[in-house]
Amino acid sequence: FDDDVWSGAACWRTKSIAAQGRENHARSVFTKVLRETNIPAKDKGVLVPHILTPGDHLTGPCWKDFSKFVKGHEGCKVKRVEASHLERQQYRITRKSKSYWINVFITRAAQEAAIARDPPSAAQAKHSTTNPLPPPPTTNPLPPPAAALPSTPGVSTGKRSAQDAGLGKTPGTSKKARADA
Repeated sequence: FDDDVWSGAACWRTKSIAAQGRENHARSVFTKVLRETNIPAKDKGVLVPHILTPGDHLTGPCWKDFSKFVKGHEGCKVKRVEASHLERQQYRITRKSKSYWINVFITRAAQEAAIARDPPSAAQAKHSTTNPLPPPPTTNPLPPPAAALPSTPGVSTGKRSAQDAGLGKTPGTSKKARADA
């Protein structure tokens, strides 16, 4: 029996590329929340609920690494709360495994350390708000519907009549009316 056949098993991935992308997104959201959340002067820290939605699915290995990343910041904690059946429907989640909301507790010490490590630029400081999530897009990224495009005489819109499409009779026309046309 040749043991060299299994030598490639050591380089198999524990996370898919998509799962790694979701974990990276989770880390960037946490970092943004850590840097931009206002912590009242009298408090040592603040709980930030729902930084990730049930739709932001972290697999087991991703959750483990993400929670280590969060706990690596002084005093920060992370907890996941199972989403209800109605919340799962709202996010159109059809997989059978559990889905979770991700909540974090961030401390002033962790926030100060994060800002000291990488101070915000003037542009970031100017646009900083109490809401750590990005603003919704102001423009529609989708192209306008065909009806909204200006029509040019003599240029086909790409739409075919029912008869051209091979559907036979056009509704509402008789043989006589078609013959006269």
